[in-house]
Amino acid sequence: MPISKKNLTTLGAATIALGGLAIGGSAQAAHLITYNYTLSELNDSGVSGGGTLVYNKNTNELTVNLMAMGLAEQRHIMHIHGALDADGNPVESIEPDASFDADGDGYIEVLEAVGAYGDVMRSLTMGPSDLGATEDQYMFAADGVLNYSVTFDLDTDPLFSPVTGTTYSLAQFLPLAMREIVIHGGIVPAGAGAGTDGEVNGTGGYVSILPVAVAALDPVPIPAAALLFATAGLGGVGVRMRKKKQQSA
Repeated sequence: MPISKKNLTTLGAATIALGGLAIGGSAQAAHLITYNYTLSELNDSGVSGGGTLVYNKNTNELTVNLMAMGLAEQRHIMHIHGALDADGNPVESIEPDASFDADGDGYIEVLEAVGAYGDVMRSLTMGPSDLGATEDQYMFAADGVLNYSVTFDLDTDPLFSPVTGTTYSLAQFLPLAMREIVIHGGIVPAGAGAGTDGEVNGTGGYVSILPVAVAALDPVPIPAAALLFATAGLGGVGVRMRKKKQQSA
């Protein structure tokens, strides 16, 4: 069907309106930094899932959304871990691989993994006293599934490691793109790790501190999201051509 001048005018007005909404939305959300993440299994746990984190710079609040599957039907500890250099400055946390299995028992245990992604900086267990939480405050994975959402006020909820007793500053915690989410708690067979000193020591059964999943935090750029929203009003070949050009650029 031919495109009339009236249709072009309407399309142009709609595009401008959409663009204005996108720009306005981008400006209003500039204080919100969103991160996506996808869980990778550790120690052959079979755990998968992912979620989002949203950091509000205005209120200093951190909202964590998580969905995980394939967990042991037990209570699980979850943390945000972070690495620092010798001067206490943030450095990239990484996912541990088999090279971090220092005692050679076939498992990357909790203290071995710290060499990759660093100390606990923020516990993600429930409850106002979560950093010293009792076991009944940990999240229970009914049918092996966790579906979890919580908001922390970083002005009142300290950045603290229950492992080392260290308190961290916000400047050490951020940027979250350098941090990793870790879920702990897995079942190991009897005899695994016998004669070694870690938590996998031959006893077997459920080991609450064993790392079973890890995820890097990937920031979602606001300008890119706004641009996609604005160009959605154009539709058709024009959008496909622009995408193709961007991909080949």
